[in-house]
Amino acid sequence: MNQANTYRRSGARRRWGVSLVIVLGILTITLAMSYAIVRVQATSVQIQSNGKRTLNARQAALTGVSEGLRRMRLANWPGVDTSFTIQVGDDAWSDVVYSTGDSSLLPSSSDYAEFPYRVTVTSTGYAADPTDPDHRAMYKIEAVSQLIRRALYAAPQQWDATQNYTLLQWSSQDIVAELPLHVEGAAYMAGALRLAETYPTDARPFDGNLDEIAVYEKAISASEIAYIYFGFYSYALPDNMPISWWRFEDAYDSNILTDAMGLHPGTYQGASPAAAGGPRWWHGNGASFDGYDDLIDLNTFNISGNQLTIVAWFKVDDFDAPKSNIIAKSNGVSDQEHWWMLGIEKNHGLNRLCFRVKTESGGTKTLRAHGGNLYPGQWMFAAAVYDGEKMRLYLNGAPIAETNKSGNLANGAQVGVWMGDAYPGSPKTKYLAGLNAMRAGGADYRPFTGPVDLMGMMDMADNHAKTDLLQDALGVVVNEATYLDGSAINHPGEVATYRLYPGGKAYDVPSLGSRVQNATWEPDVLTNPLGVFRRANDLELGDNAKIRGTLISTSTRAVEVRGTNVVLEGVPLPKLDGQSSTFQLPTMILRDDFKIKSDSQSSLLGQAVVFETFNFDADHNAAFHLTGRLFTSELIVKPRADWSDLSRAQWQQMLADYLAIYGADIQPAVLFPEWVLQQSGLSPEPQLTMKPDDQNIRYHWHDWTQPVFVARFDDNGLVWDLVDWRENP
Repeated sequence: MNQANTYRRSGARRRWGVSLVIVLGILTITLAMSYAIVRVQATSVQIQSNGKRTLNARQAALTGVSEGLRRMRLANWPGVDTSFTIQVGDDAWSDVVYSTGDSSLLPSSSDYAEFPYRVTVTSTGYAADPTDPDHRAMYKIEAVSQLIRRALYAAPQQWDATQNYTLLQWSSQDIVAELPLHVEGAAYMAGALRLAETYPTDARPFDGNLDEIAVYEKAISASEIAYIYFGFYSYALPDNMPISWWRFEDAYDSNILTDAMGLHPGTYQGASPAAAGGPRWWHGNGASFDGYDDLIDLNTFNISGNQLTIVAWFKVDDFDAPKSNIIAKSNGVSDQEHWWMLGIEKNHGLNRLCFRVKTESGGTKTLRAHGGNLYPGQWMFAAAVYDGEKMRLYLNGAPIAETNKSGNLANGAQVGVWMGDAYPGSPKTKYLAGLNAMRAGGADYRPFTGPVDLMGMMDMADNHAKTDLLQDALGVVVNEATYLDGSAINHPGEVATYRLYPGGKAYDVPSLGSRVQNATWEPDVLTNPLGVFRRANDLELGDNAKIRGTLISTSTRAVEVRGTNVVLEGVPLPKLDGQSSTFQLPTMILRDDFKIKSDSQSSLLGQAVVFETFNFDADHNAAFHLTGRLFTSELIVKPRADWSDLSRAQWQQMLADYLAIYGADIQPAVLFPEWVLQQSGLSPEPQLTMKPDDQNIRYHWHDWTQPVFVARFDDNGLVWDLVDWRENP
């Protein structure tokens, strides 16, 4: 029994233990389930709280980006690489940062060039747990805006007026323009134009009016000369009649100069008859000569024996030519090519009468007056007398010079007599007129096509003289220019940085070395979008040098072109909103000279602004072609060596040979420039050319201390276009 009881007690204990285990298991499961329920409830609360904070963070980011975009339109926007923080409620805020560019643009993107004109506004919104500030949500928004370019920083007041010209020279320095060159379009010159002064050579052109000229085979006396001057005698003296007496009473449309003695009529060649205003009240008309190619051809005649008198009334407009003939028997321009002559020469800078006589044994002798100054705009009376022993000159009835000379006058049966010039006339004028005539064949090689605006056209003797040459020989329209103040355009000085817009990135301007060769410098969208380059010393452009953009030289040393295939090319600015024109900064802005050296080949596309001298300093084998505009203080186009090698006599001979073949032809089969090419190999085709561009480009002068693009006058600030929006990128 005890054993049975013991067994029963042992079984009861086992059953109790199992029950305890079951109860504990149930409690564990219950607790676990309770914890899980609590955990789920806590997680749900946490998720709801995090979601709310994320929404709050996004709202803060939206508020920040909205404020950031608004501030960009204000006049006082501080710009890129700046930031601000905006509080949105007690536990939310946004950090806003401005940066240049757009990260979505790649070099392969079609609008990659817009990168520097885009600004990314990055707004990072935060929302913190009120009970745990370190527990916060973050949300990022990127808004990309592109600048709407509505205005450029204003150019100086006179800048627009300068843009009417292919060539504008603003200083009083002379313009030296030797052939061959070609400037197409309008040109403005404030200085005196020295056109083709080295070659082709001139003859001895007279510029002014002539009247009452007579030639005698006798030596008339000093008293008779005085009587003629004071009007007591006519040219028909009691004992001496002239062999020819040209009174210039021909009609304004006459081609023939009448000889009152009936022996030696002349032919007007450019000279104008019936020019009003003679030397005396009874002399109503004269003939006018332009100082370039006007003359009267009197065919030929001789004076026999050993006596000669020439008398003439004359009024000089300009003393541009160092020597000018009133009347001469000659077959060239040298002293020895004159048989007899009355004319004007400069003597120690003063304008004086001169007289030449050639005798059979003694050659040609020249008598130059050492007194009796001549003045423009005044009628004066000259007499030249050779009596077989002496040569004498008279001015206004008074003797002013004499010299010994003897012998019989030399005869020249084939030597012509001319008024207003010397045989065969002016090669220069014939050549320029030939260039003008070549236009009919489609080749315009004239040095200027015009119109040409000259400052002081009627006041400056040089310009007044060149006016006739431009108009009559070249067919160029010449205008009296209004003053353009070139000093209003100042060199920008050292340009180390620039900005595209107010608040924009400051771009560093790269500095070039002393020589650019086999290299290209051009814009870089990220670091130098305008392609601005500088040089603070001398600069040499060698073979295959190319600069695209704007070259600014700040040195008093020159930029020299010495290589071949040298290209300077401007870069257009992006178009302004609503405008079709393309604006472009100058291709080149130089403080000192720009020199084009021999054997170089170069081109410039755009506007060149040279504050000293644009110098075509090449005497052979050089070419420079500008498409755009040249704005310079001084222009020098030096003579070409192959042209300069021809002497005055060679030019005169070429013209004489040409006239012998084609002189009588109204429309010659060969024009004089073409004849020169055939005879000497000198081509009229210019290797220095300037012409305006045909791309509707407007060149802009910029103040580099200011941004390029600015707010338009009717805007409060810059105007932007929202082009991209990215959330949590």
